Amino acid sequence: MDQVVSMLKKGFFVVVFWTLLSIGIVVAIDRAVMPWLVQQNQQIQVPDVVELSLFEADSILVHAGLTMIEAAPEYDPLVPPGLILSQNPEGGSFVKGKGRWVRVVASKGREKVTVPNLQGVSLRQAQLLLQRSRLVLGHISWMYTEDFPERVVISSAPGYRAEVFQGETIDLLVSQGSVPPTAIVPHFVGQSLEGAILLARDAGLKIGKITYLPDEDLLPETVLEQSIKAGQEVSRDAVIDVVVSTIE
Repeated sequence: MDQVVSMLKKGFFVVVFWTLLSIGIVVAIDRAVMPWLVQQNQQIQVPDVVELSLFEADSILVHAGLTMIEAAPEYDPLVPPGLILSQNPEGGSFVKGKGRWVRVVASKGREKVTVPNLQGVSLRQAQLLLQRSRLVLGHISWMYTEDFPERVVISSAPGYRAEVFQGETIDLLVSQGSVPPTAIVPHFVGQSLEGAILLARDAGLKIGKITYLPDEDLLPETVLEQSIKAGQEVSRDAVIDVVVSTIE
């Protein structure tokens, strides 16, 4: 009889022990595991951090319960360096669970390239070299020279090996070939004296004697007459006299 009672007591204690253990496990699950499971299934809307700085993006994502991961930055001519170019998942989309990663790519700004050597190449070849270097052909100036054949590049600005941003314009100075022995006289009448001097220089000619004639109907120093008519062919370095207006 005592053995039976003893066995019943042991059985009772075993039942009580396992009952209390089960209750403890249920309480632990309810207090720890269930909130974790709820968190994992919680829908979080991903903030849009494109065009924000890395610091701002990280702060916003952390506040939303997400983790920012930086991918390798990329060049972009439109977005300043340090700002976010793209993100994955995209802003406005939903993810499950806090701590999920949001991958961001920051901008490195415009890429720098090296100006190729354009001296001595044809104008067409220079255009192709600029395109390959992702540069743009700018203003073309022409000059007579004995050193370079016609339509061959004399120099560029910026010059060879200069570091410039992708998409910048490169100006060229191109040969017009050998200096011709003659020139065509420009039309100076109606031009300002300063403009006439520039036209003469570009044509390889010179303005010589300047005579002033009162004329209140025209702006001062307007060319009234020229000693050699426009359109005539003359030797280079020919001197042309002009008459200009004055209000005195």
